[in-house]
Amino acid sequence: MKIVINAGHTKMGKGTGANAFLNESEETRKIAYELMKLLSLTKHEIIPCVIDKSDNYLKEVVDLTNKEKADLFISIHLNAGKGKGTEVFTYKGNQHKEALAICKNYEKLGFKNRGVKDGTQFYVVAKTTCKALLIEICFVDTESDVALYKQIGTYRLAKAIYDAIV
Repeated sequence: MKIVINAGHTKMGKGTGANAFLNESEETRKIAYELMKLLSLTKHEIIPCVIDKSDNYLKEVVDLTNKEKADLFISIHLNAGKGKGTEVFTYKGNQHKEALAICKNYEKLGFKNRGVKDGTQFYVVAKTTCKALLIEICFVDTESDVALYKQIGTYRLAKAIYDAIV
């Protein structure tokens, strides 16, 4: 299987992520690189999609994914809005086994399971031609989510995704 791993958002300029108790752009990269390391030990082909600066970030992500004819697109994000927990967005809210497993794995780590939801409003979910999972791990502006995130660490957060897709 060919898997694109996207660290959500750019680090600078247009398209940077949420920033509160955690910096989304920095943290998504840590998790993405851990996940890529884990997946590199499997038979799957891993395509990194980490864009630090872009004038058209979303289009670049989709173009790379579609050009590679990927089987699975995983975009790692951290949420904002003072909520709690993990949710995975898929095209039309498809209840893909990987998406459901990611939510369950994060629930086992202590995060509230917010479920698999319709992510058609997200450009990267709507425009990629393969199965797309946009993962919102936790809320960067909720102290209890951030404390749990830091306690768990990026390796175990990446391993929860890995376990769901391998």
